[in-house]
Amino acid sequence: MRVSHLKQFQTNVTTRRGRPCVILKGELREKAAWQLLKQLETFPASSYPIHLDIGDLEAIHWFAARILKAGVDHIMKSRGEIFLIQKRKKPKPFSLEYFPPILSFVEEGSDEV
Repeated sequence: MRVSHLKQFQTNVTTRRGRPCVILKGELREKAAWQLLKQLETFPASSYPIHLDIGDLEAIHWFAARILKAGVDHIMKSRGEIFLIQKRKKPKPFSLEYFPPILSFVEEGSDEV
């Protein structure tokens, strides 16, 4: 087993275009994915759509990706839309096609490096 240095996951909430924006930095693992979902659920439905800035997100663990996909699907059905913000790109609605890190790790399901 190879041990690597993990970059601590951080979130920061600001306002962009009059809407809440959650800025993500570091590596997203299972515990962080749960915390992010809990944070997204604290916003009232009237605050949606919410912006999720993933420009500084470095890595997503495969299980965290599964947690995030299921949770965000539920939040979007029950509360409102979530838009992804990436560096030098227009905000886009949350979907797997616009969130490449999830696409690459969800199907793998492995801790191998």
